[in-house]
Amino acid sequence: MVNRHISEDFKVRALWLLDNGYMTEEVCDILGVSQRSIGCWRANVRNYGSVIPPHVPLQGRPRGSQWNPNRVCT
Repeated sequence: MVNRHISEDFKVRALWLLDNGYMTEEVCDILGVSQRSIGCWRANVRNYGSVIPPHVPLQGRPRGSQWNPNRVCT
């Protein structure tokens, strides 16, 4: 499946459906998401209080030793 952006409201609605009697398989079929995604959203709520995890600023490839944030490009 292709990665796609899923809004916070969509994730909250999916968890609301589960909390109100829908089975996980039903929610997955209705909304077109995986059970793994729903599990991640539940874990985020449990761990962070929101379906969106906090931003981690230190992601990606480390910058080289020559990197200078104050350098002016000419």
